[in-house]
Amino acid sequence: MDALKEQYYIEVPESLNPEQQKMMIELEKDAFPGMGAVDEQTLVPLARYGKLIQYFQENDARPIAICELLRDYKDITKAYIFGFYVRSDKQGSGIGQLFLEEIFSILKKDNFESVCLTVNVKNEGL
Repeated sequence: MDALKEQYYIEVPESLNPEQQKMMIELEKDAFPGMGAVDEQTLVPLARYGKLIQYFQENDARPIAICELLRDYKDITKAYIFGFYVRSDKQGSGIGQLFLEEIFSILKKDNFESVCLTVNVKNEGL
């Protein structure tokens, strides 16, 4: 598992240019066909006031997984995962689990004590 982990790296952009925004929208639509909800109006505030975490594989210019995080306004020690997805061509290979472990490590360093998310009950694993 560690050898597999060495192929990947994290980026946390503080802003997104129009090309990156377009790519993120395409990735969300790819991961959630017919349901992708992120657009430019959502991505810009997420990058500025939340945290976008992108997971990359060496020699691949597009992120293979994305996590969109917000802080809970009523409990500043709680993180809310607004969006979490793995690119469709990478699903079923354990990347989501590796990425989630990286996210939890980042959240711990950022002094979060808990994390929550909303899951679509129709979203079945491969």
